[in-house]
Formats: sequence, structure tokens, C-alpha cells
Amino acid sequence: MKVFETVFNRDNFWEFTADEFLVHPELVAEHFEIKLEDIKSISEEKDKPLRNQLKRDILPAANFYEDSIFTIDIDNIYNDQVKKTKIVNKLKKLDDCFAVKESVSGGLSAFFKFECTPAEFPFVYYKKYLELTLLLAVNIDFLPDIGRLRYLSLGEVFHYNPNSEVLTEMIEVDVLPVINANVSVEEGRRVIYGSR
Repeated sequence: MKVFETVFNRDNFWEFTADEFLVHPELVAEHFEIKLEDIKSISEEKDKPLRNQLKRDILPAANFYEDSIFTIDIDNIYNDQVKKTKIVNKLKKLDDCFAVKESVSGGLSAFFKFECTPAEFPFVYYKKYLELTLLLAVNIDFLPDIGRLRYLSLGEVFHYNPNSEVLTEMIEVDVLPVINANVSVEEGRRVIYGSR
């Protein structure tokens, strides 16, 4: 799969395997001459807008879609180690979970292999998104973007199963929803029904 020097510099890229990017991020960092200390300092940055800008400016980013892998991010659990452990344990039990890794921002990223056409992809993603929302009892952003890039992370790999099942089933709907986990239920009602 292609790993770009940064999201802003996609002319400079190199081919890495999913294993190298997830399990051996130091190889990617070394290739792009990124110091591991710099990656750690980005992870430790408390100011979210600044951290996001540093990620865009400094970190290599991978297109997992090329390897028929997509990710679902589970955020807003940064300081809750008990909740994080429970989520990881549930994900480890799934036969179709390829990997679970801590993201640069301290959340979790769950990786899944899939097989479908580009037109079918959002519906395969939607099915897994709904299943995980129910199973994990957490709010998850719905981001079925084929070209979505993953930042290089030194975070812990909690689970890695190269022999995971491949997702092919989907839920077909006329219109996919727009779901933002950062919007409260009350804010969501105002968006849907208008201010009252």
C-alpha cells in the first residue's frame, strides 16, 4: 500500500505492507527520516487543534483501502483505561477484526479486511459501523471515505490477526446517514427537527 510522506506531500510516497505500518512503524519513520521522539511528542500534545495540525504537517499517512482494509475509529476514551480495555477485549473476539491499535491521539483504531466494489464499500462499512456501535456501546463517527488516510502511530497494537475473515456483507439503504459522534443527542435533534 502507498504511504505518503505527509497528507500534504503525496508526491513522495513509498510502498509498505500493512504489517510494517501497524506492527513496525519504526521502519516507516526511518524511511521518511522522522524521529520517533517527534511522533511521541505529537501523541502527548494536549491541544487538539495543534495536535491535528502537527499530524498533518509531520506524520506519514497510509491508504489502507489499496490493501482492501478499512478502519473504524473509537475516540473519546483517551483517559478511560478500563473502558479502553473492555473495548479491546470485545474486538479481539471478533473473527473479522484484523487489528486494533492505539491511534496517535490516544483513541483506538479497529481494522477490517473487506471485498466489494467501490460503490458497495459505504454499505459494507455501514454494516460493520452499526454492529460495532451496538457491541461496544460507544459513539463512533461514521466516516466511510474510501480515500481516508491513516497516520503513522507508535501506539500499542492490542490485536493483530492476519487471518481475519473478510467482510462482504452490507446493508443497503437509499441514503447513508451523516453521523458525528461529537454531536450530542440534543444537538442532533435540533439538526434533524430544527430549532424549537
